[in-house]
Amino acid sequence: RTPGSVRGTPGNRRSYRDNQYQPVLQAKPYTADKPLQPLQMQLRFKAPEGSQPYGLAWFAGSLYMSSYKTAAGIYQLDPEDGRVINRDAPDITYKEQYGGLAADKEQLYHVQGQFSNDCNPLDPATLEPKDKFFLYSSQFHLGDLTLHNNHLYAIGYHRSDDVNDYRLLKFSLDGKLRRSIAITVIPNRSASPGLASDGRWLYTSMGDALYKLDPETGDVVEGFAVPDAFYGIAYDGEQLWGAGWNGNVYSFVVK
Repeated sequence: RTPGSVRGTPGNRRSYRDNQYQPVLQAKPYTADKPLQPLQMQLRFKAPEGSQPYGLAWFAGSLYMSSYKTAAGIYQLDPEDGRVINRDAPDITYKEQYGGLAADKEQLYHVQGQFSNDCNPLDPATLEPKDKFFLYSSQFHLGDLTLHNNHLYAIGYHRSDDVNDYRLLKFSLDGKLRRSIAITVIPNRSASPGLASDGRWLYTSMGDALYKLDPETGDVVEGFAVPDAFYGIAYDGEQLWGAGWNGNVYSFVVK
């Protein structure tokens, strides 16, 4: 068969490699010398002791956070003071590498942090898995997740081939890749960028910067200065939340 083609299909059909690796769209370049806008941040609380914040999601009045490897697991936090309401470490990861989180009106979604793109819908009450499917993104690590217009979005980055190759990836709720957008090189890239949706825009964190993205094109609409590298971002219907690797959890409003 033709190299790269799907087994059992003619070689002139769209290949598996093209579907997974080749971007459908190229985002417009971000103006690197454009100043980042200031944001008024409110330091809310410290993440649970010993934890490494990775994914962040908002569900029914609670903030849900994943901790990557130390104090690993999924946490339900009181957004007023950071009190741990519930915590579990469900057996859904490889080497306890908990990753990105998202939520719709019924459940949470968790994706493995590195080495696997298994996605598990979770019961918000028990934090136990309800199902499992795979996010078809080939050789891309996935950072934080978000739900936007009934699709899962993630920022993907290459494991080893090209550390500057970042993609905005759009998935159906059964894991099929629907769109791959090459995000133009911008300052302050991050190994695990946070991601959130306010229903209109996407927001991704890259180092000490937050970028507002057009979800259809991946174009950067605006950039903002933030005090920490947010590995997880969430939106509660009024404001955004960011959890940094150093354990600080902030809330802020983007206008």
